[in-house]
Amino acid sequence: MVLCSTLLLYLSQTHPGGLSGHLHLFANGFLVLTLWLLLKSLMANPEQTQRIAMQQILGGGSLAWAIQTRPNLLVSVGCCGLVWLIVRGLQRRLGWREGGAVCRLVLGAALLSLPFILPYLLHPGGLNLLKTGGWDLLQQWNSEGYDDIRHRLGPLELLKAMYWDQSFAVFKRYGLLLLPIPILLLTNLCVVAIRPRGWTATNWIPLLSSSFIVGLWLSFLKTHFFPHYLLLETVPVTLLFAWIPMGLAQSRIPQALQVGFTWIVIIMGSLSILNLTVVEAVRLLFPSERSATAKAQEIVYQRLRSLPPGSTFFAPGDPSFHWRLQEPMPVKGIHAAWIFRPAVSLSSSAATQRMGIATSPTERCDQILAKPVDIIIWVESKAPLHLLYHCLIASEDAWQYLTEEWGVTGSKYHIFRRRS
Repeated sequence: MVLCSTLLLYLSQTHPGGLSGHLHLFANGFLVLTLWLLLKSLMANPEQTQRIAMQQILGGGSLAWAIQTRPNLLVSVGCCGLVWLIVRGLQRRLGWREGGAVCRLVLGAALLSLPFILPYLLHPGGLNLLKTGGWDLLQQWNSEGYDDIRHRLGPLELLKAMYWDQSFAVFKRYGLLLLPIPILLLTNLCVVAIRPRGWTATNWIPLLSSSFIVGLWLSFLKTHFFPHYLLLETVPVTLLFAWIPMGLAQSRIPQALQVGFTWIVIIMGSLSILNLTVVEAVRLLFPSERSATAKAQEIVYQRLRSLPPGSTFFAPGDPSFHWRLQEPMPVKGIHAAWIFRPAVSLSSSAATQRMGIATSPTERCDQILAKPVDIIIWVESKAPLHLLYHCLIASEDAWQYLTEEWGVTGSKYHIFRRRS
């Protein structure tokens, strides 16, 4: 568990957005909870039927929450399920217990998904609205070639870039030293796979982890891909690393390779400890640009808190101001693509009109400057300032530049107030 926790921290921090509290981290958390519940049900006394059923129902619900958090996982889970069914069929071990477990997982997924669907059932036309926002809009976004990596690269180029391009993922070159170990172990596993009835329980770890990753690749190629999506591989990759010692113990791998693996684990563990203790400590002692940004953010937050009652603001590039002050976002779609770049994200359709998503520069300006918003907090690192100036010039109202008055000159924040 210590090794897995260390690797989880290490791998999560090596990808863009790893410490940003992104959706992928929550999806991974639900996946780990699912694995824990399923393993608990497998290790429980077979006579404790109620306990096993409850653990599997909760596991199915946690899995549904993971998929709802990041829908790419649906393909990965489907691949794992298909591989599991095929292997269990070859082992001739499919029976009523396996069927009951699958039914309880599906039941748990349905029951724990119901609270999210229930509000739509109580609203007139709610199911149609759910379909529009949860399916039609996302399908349109995927099919129209939003400015993502997948539409610029072919399948093989994308897979290569995912693990090699420094702008996609920070894959250290010395990580190549690790590759011979899983390659040899997986080769040995392929030899064992000829006799699936003789498999041990640990053979499932590399098989299902690899199937999970292949499912992620398929989902990326089918929909879209951004660099931080690699965070979804943290759980299966961590399981693969944790399995390597068992794989070495069960296979006829040369002793030198086992010594090499131990040495590499020591190096990676030392790097992790170095990053978590020394590097982070240096960042705290010597403030960087990030801390300057945090100071500017706090100044803006305090200014917004002191606004007179009835004043409203819009921070399209930093929604944290809205949730910290419990001020709703004045737009329907808060994704950066739908606020800053509507002309290249979605075309006008029944789905965008029903959901109120801007699909043109004019609609974008209308949403950003819509009354009763009094103050605009523009984040230049999220979108160039000239986009806002274009909207202000076309506006019928006069706007005052308050960045210097608020004391955040030189930061990424630019403040504008509507003159009455």
